[in-house]
Amino acid sequence: ALSNARRAGPAAMVVGDALAVDLVCWPYVAGRPCDCGGARAHFFQRYCGGAVAAALDVEDPKRRCKRKACKMPHAPREAVRMALVEWAAARPGAFAAPTLRAAMSGSRATATAAAASA
Repeated sequence: ALSNARRAGPAAMVVGDALAVDLVCWPYVAGRPCDCGGARAHFFQRYCGGAVAAALDVEDPKRRCKRKACKMPHAPREAVRMALVEWAAARPGAFAAPTLRAAMSGSRATATAAAASA
């Protein structure tokens, strides 16, 4: 199996120093029970996992959407990205604050959050 880092595209979203795809609770997105205890982002339940992964710029063969045959709702790219940033911002100390900005680091677009002032 490919690691998330290898599947991440050149513009894959990063929150803090973590690939965004690693922060999503995929069983929750799929509508299955999970055992993460809230350690990963619970959002877009029963939405197309392929569309969520694509919004984070990750090419995941397991989650690739076959749009014509897909009957799941598809969240807009910016909605997925902002939901993840807001989720991370709600965890003080674990991630940075919810100011999303794209910064180029070599060829990789990085979603960063400015540190919250206490």
